[in-house]
Formats: sequence, C-alpha cells, structure tokens
Amino acid sequence: MKSANVNAGLTRDKLDALTTELKGISSVMGATADRLRMTAAGKSEEFTSWRDDIRAKVYGGCAASILLGPAVVACYAAAAIILESKIKDF
Repeated sequence: MKSANVNAGLTRDKLDALTTELKGISSVMGATADRLRMTAAGKSEEFTSWRDDIRAKVYGGCAASILLGPAVVACYAAAAIILESKIKDF
C-alpha cells in the first residue's frame, strides 16, 4: 500500500509537470496561429514592413529619375501596376 501511494504521488507530480509544459506549448501555438492569421490578412508587422520598404525603394527610384522628365510618369504608372499587384499577390 505504501509503495502504491508513493508511485501514485510520483505519477501525479509527473502529470502536473506535463500539464504545465503542455499549457506552455498551447500558448506558443496559439500565438503562432494568431501571427499566421494576421500575415494571411496582410496585417502582420513583417508584411507591412516589407510592403512599405519595397514601395519606398520602387517609388523612390521613380522620384530619383525626375531629371528624365516624362519618364517619371511612365515609371510611376508601371510601378503602380506591377508593384501593387505583386503586393496584393504576396
């Protein structure tokens, strides 16, 4: 009987530790799922950072070509069509 009580106590302790560990895993997985949902909706920090950076590079390049005159309009038109569709697809 004493042995059974000791074994039951050890089992209880192991199950408590396992429960705590599983709660931690569940929390991490929930946070990961939330980030994936935000990314899929285009609302994650990573996506908005990438989007803003790529827009700045492309449109900044067009602005830098202002010395070419009418080519700026063509640059912005092409960039808007291509870049914005790529962002949408991403």
